[in-house]
Amino acid sequence: MRKKYSKIIIMVAVAVLILVGCEQVSSDPFAGFSYVKEEAFIETHKVEKKDFMVYETLFGNSIPKEKIMHYSEEITGYFKEYTVGLLDMVNEGDVVAVLDSGVLDIEIRDQNIKYEKAKLRYEKARLTYETTGQNEFDMLSSKLDFEYEEYKYNTLLEQQEALEVRAQLSGKITKMPADPGDYISTTTPLFEVTDESEILIKYDSKDSKGISLGDTLEIDVRNSDEAILAEVIEINGTEIIMKPDRVDESFERTGTLVYLQLLTDMRTGALVIQENSIISEAGRTYVYVYDGNLLSERDIKTGLTHAGFTEVLFGLEEGEDVLTNPGR
Repeated sequence: MRKKYSKIIIMVAVAVLILVGCEQVSSDPFAGFSYVKEEAFIETHKVEKKDFMVYETLFGNSIPKEKIMHYSEEITGYFKEYTVGLLDMVNEGDVVAVLDSGVLDIEIRDQNIKYEKAKLRYEKARLTYETTGQNEFDMLSSKLDFEYEEYKYNTLLEQQEALEVRAQLSGKITKMPADPGDYISTTTPLFEVTDESEILIKYDSKDSKGISLGDTLEIDVRNSDEAILAEVIEINGTEIIMKPDRVDESFERTGTLVYLQLLTDMRTGALVIQENSIISEAGRTYVYVYDGNLLSERDIKTGLTHAGFTEVLFGLEEGEDVLTNPGR
């Protein structure tokens, strides 16, 4: 009987030791943790009163001051050669292209000989008549022969000169489409001259959007906060030509895409808030106004919206704080 009680006592003692060991090994996972509730961050912006301007972005292209494609306007024939190279600078009146004269050179040479002989005969007959008073008929006859040969010679020279196609403006040779031996008519393009001494801006639109001569548009320049002003100097149907007050390197080349800002509307002294502060739901348009302690809803009526800002027609006062991004 004693042995039985001894065994029970030993088992109870072992169990107690096991429980004590477990209490020493296990620990509370949340021991030492504390939580402090942070204040909610309220981001607001003030209702501003300013001139609210609405712009529309248009796309234009930089173009040279003038560009002319030249043709052989007087005669037809075969192309001979260019007297200049591509991208060379020429002045107005310079010979740029020459047509093949064919047999004209021979005709001019032969006629020049006839002209010189007729000139000598006339001068000899005139001198004889002036010194002797005789042979007046021979003098008059040789004069007519000389004038006729001179006329024929000058006509051939005019034909030769017509074979030379000259630049009609000063600039750079930008196209040379003809090859030696090509047949040239009055509708065949020979060369193009481009005057890039001044860069203009061309804007094409089906609707001129009320743009008039003398209007000024702003040009956005990449990586710059400084705008360039461009004055409308010509309107041809839907083509509008503008002259910038200076040429930026970003559009100094012909054909560069240019971003234009057209002022389409303006409100003087308008109340303006950030567009992302406005909530529109259930037929209401409202914002949250912060008085320093509490946020309260305020119904508003809006006007123009542009570039992230909205005009407020009524419901707010200048200087009030409006909650920014209320849905965030």
